Amino acid sequence: MSLTGIYACSNFTVAQLMHESSVAPENLNSLPTPMKWSAKDDISTFEWQAEDLVDVGPGNALRSKEIGIMKFAEHMCIFGFAVIRGLPAQEGVLEDFTKLVAVIRDTNWGGIFNVENKAAFHNANEVGVSQEDIAYTNLGLPLHVDNPYREVWPSLHEKKVLAIMVKN
Repeated sequence: MSLTGIYACSNFTVAQLMHESSVAPENLNSLPTPMKWSAKDDISTFEWQAEDLVDVGPGNALRSKEIGIMKFAEHMCIFGFAVIRGLPAQEGVLEDFTKLVAVIRDTNWGGIFNVENKAAFHNANEVGVSQEDIAYTNLGLPLHVDNPYREVWPSLHEKKVLAIMVKN
C-alpha cells in the first residue's frame, strides 16, 4: 500500500480478490449482471419485507429463511442497494441480520456504529463526541461509502433508520 497525503492506493492481485470474495474462478460467469439504478426508479424495486428473509423468534432472535436470503443476495449483487422493512427496532437486530448475509469487519468505531443526533454535540465536554463529526448532528447524510481507504474495503453497508425527527 502506498500513501500520498490523505489518499491511499491499494494493490490487489486477482487471486487476492477472488479469495476475499469466496468466488471460485470457474463460477465467475454464473454471477448476476449488475444493473445501474437511479433515484428516479420506483422504490418498490428495492424493497424487501423482513418476514420474507427471516423468522423472528423469542427475544428478537433471527433465523434465516434460506430461499429468501439467497434471493436477497442475488438482488444485492445486481443492484447493490435494498430497503428492508419490518425488522424489529431493538438494539442488536441490525447486527444479527447483517451476520446472516455478510461478515462484519470491525473498524476503529467497532463493528456497528450508531449515527444519532446527540444534543451534547454542541457541548465539547462530552467524551467521545467530536465537534467535527457529522454523525452526531441532525444534518442529512447523502449516500456515501465509509472507510474506502481501508486495506479491506467494507463489502456491505447497512443503515437502519429507527426514527427520523425533523423540526421546522
